[in-house]
Amino acid sequence: MVDESLPAGYPAPTPPGAIDLKSYPSVRRAQIATERGGGTNGAFFPLFRHISSRDIAMTTPVEVDLTGRGAPRPRAMSFLYRTADLGPVGRDGAIEVVDAAPVTVVSIGLRGSYGNPLIDRGLAELNAWLDENDDWARDGDPRALYYNGPMVRDRNKWAEVQIPVRFVGTSDPNASNEPAHAATEASGASVSSFIALAVERGVSFYNAGQPAACVAVYEVAIRGLLALPELHLDSNTRRVLRDALQAVEDGDDPRITAWTLRRALDAASQTVASS
Repeated sequence: MVDESLPAGYPAPTPPGAIDLKSYPSVRRAQIATERGGGTNGAFFPLFRHISSRDIAMTTPVEVDLTGRGAPRPRAMSFLYRTADLGPVGRDGAIEVVDAAPVTVVSIGLRGSYGNPLIDRGLAELNAWLDENDDWARDGDPRALYYNGPMVRDRNKWAEVQIPVRFVGTSDPNASNEPAHAATEASGASVSSFIALAVERGVSFYNAGQPAACVAVYEVAIRGLLALPELHLDSNTRRVLRDALQAVEDGDDPRITAWTLRRALDAASQTVASS
């Protein structure tokens, strides 16, 4: 479950266990170095005071830039502005507000306690992917994206580890760049097709022995459905979907949670089909 809203134009999070190629727009962000003063823990509270003092709503993810050879470690933490008009660029003590450039990344979704072991696991998977996909080359330092706060149990926390890339091949770079979750696919296709796509991809993860990844796919799909205009879903279906999302937070067994979310998606599909 994602705790807060994403910045405008940001793609949906990558499900745990999946690897995506994704493009991010420019985003205004408040950033602070983490080499001194307590690492990422010491960086969080100055950033939180910065947005609070300016009445800027918290967004997700928190971005952590990584640097170093071998095993990259945090060098800066950033809170993201939902839109650039929320405040000007410039310095605020140790914090710098900047407009980060657009970037294309290869990303892996992860679940687990935030920290260096999670980063190392994600980077190992991404490096292996890059070794096997020579149409794409590294194009910058990696980063971690953290989607949950301290109220979420460590084992349920959702993160991504990403490496900036550029296309160096000769084929169409978009030919194999279909996101594994694609919450925004609801906007060019029918709602029924969107639900069917989510179920298809969730089932493939579940049957491959990755129920947590299945849960992540279904969760992103349900949040996408709830973001649709009222005319697409009636109030009862929205209540069923919202109730199902609570299972993500409360559930200890991802297999049970996956079926709870699946039943909610099936109910939504039936409602749409009959309307």
